[in-house]
Amino acid sequence: MYHQEVPTSYDNLTICIFTRNRPKQLTNTLRYLGSINVSVVILDSSDQKFDFDFDSNVTYLNTPGLPIDARLIMFSKIVKTKYILLSPDDDFFLPGGLEIALNYLEGNPDYSSVQGLRIRLIRDPKFRWIPDYTTQAHLVFDSDNLIERLRLMSISMHYVYAIQRTDIFTEIVNCLKDTHTNVRDADAKIELVFNYLLPLFGKHRILPVLYSARTSHKYEGHDIQFSNWINNPCEPSALNFKSNIHDIYVSKLECTISKAQKLEGELTAFFSQLNNHTDESISMNSIKSPRFLVHLKTFINWSLLRHLYPLSKMNYIRYFIILVKGKHLRIFLKDLFLLLRYLKSSQ
Repeated sequence: MYHQEVPTSYDNLTICIFTRNRPKQLTNTLRYLGSINVSVVILDSSDQKFDFDFDSNVTYLNTPGLPIDARLIMFSKIVKTKYILLSPDDDFFLPGGLEIALNYLEGNPDYSSVQGLRIRLIRDPKFRWIPDYTTQAHLVFDSDNLIERLRLMSISMHYVYAIQRTDIFTEIVNCLKDTHTNVRDADAKIELVFNYLLPLFGKHRILPVLYSARTSHKYEGHDIQFSNWINNPCEPSALNFKSNIHDIYVSKLECTISKAQKLEGELTAFFSQLNNHTDESISMNSIKSPRFLVHLKTFINWSLLRHLYPLSKMNYIRYFIILVKGKHLRIFLKDLFLLLRYLKSSQ
């Protein structure tokens, strides 16, 4: 395992990794997590058991063929820590960002979840990192009006990979009970169930600190059409999904079932308009660049600065401005160097 001294304690957090038949990606992620003293639970639906020298803080269960909705429910029963973080098998979460996120949740009990800034790792034609989802970097959902927060927050981004309070996570994934189906278009529910429900349980924000890195790869879910499943009146799993959502709305909003159905219908209509369920398509909040940044970009494009990589790229400039204003540039550099050292050593 790759080890690096990190003084932070993550006793209140469990990272839950779901994977299937991707041993190489899982190996890389586990070796990286060896640098962070955090509890890890892996539910692996691969046909064959994953052979690996696990650290003592890792719980591994081979669950051949178990669908991902059932695994999310299973995570909620296994995890005993105060906070939970879902993770694919190819995401790298950064220790400084995790620490700041956990401290924020500890100090703000009215927040149910938080995320931070993200980057994407690209290996071809040459290795580099790029800022990811920069238009979401300033999002804060702090309204005390639950319906207002639901309507705005639910359509703005995805929350499936946010740090969440485990008790809230449990209530949300319980809405996946009796919704299993082999219909591929239903796969989007794993992400969207958090959009439908998380806003009702608390506030959410993006913190100005590096939070996670994902390896860029060809997206394989472009054929998923959520609307084909959720709007099918003859599909019992979709009807059960809606009914479970309605029950939560009635409970949390203290509203009638007709009001709950109307709210769910509004969100379902919005999600049905999307071609797929990626983060890029669901984001509706584009943060406009300040005027001085527009002028700066024009200057760079018409000067020798355009040859400086990556500083000549507008997204990098915006990204570093956010880090500087948030006073987390030092943590960003420390975490980035930690990740890059690991990636270099694992080649």
